[in-house]
Amino acid sequence: MRVTFGVDRRTLLARALLLVGASVVAVPFDALAIADADLLSQAQRATLVAAADTIVPQTDTAGALDVGVPALFEGLLANWAAPATVTALADVLDRLAAL
Repeated sequence: MRVTFGVDRRTLLARALLLVGASVVAVPFDALAIADADLLSQAQRATLVAAADTIVPQTDTAGALDVGVPALFEGLLANWAAPATVTALADVLDRLAAL
């Protein structure tokens, strides 16, 4: 027996962000996006862009790239994440690129 809940991927991600992102909501998203974070290499940045576009592609609604998810991700790394978290997530991007 297969159980479905009628929740699409975008709704699920939005609800998950509401749960974990409550501490960031008070900050305007533009303040989190930074152009020159220099935390990720060009290869890591390219992997991040590809992953974001794969997870939430543009359809009849905006996709992850349309709303600037990679820049927001780097902004969160620069302004919010602990150094160990930055290193761990950069490593994940390297391993993802190697697949």
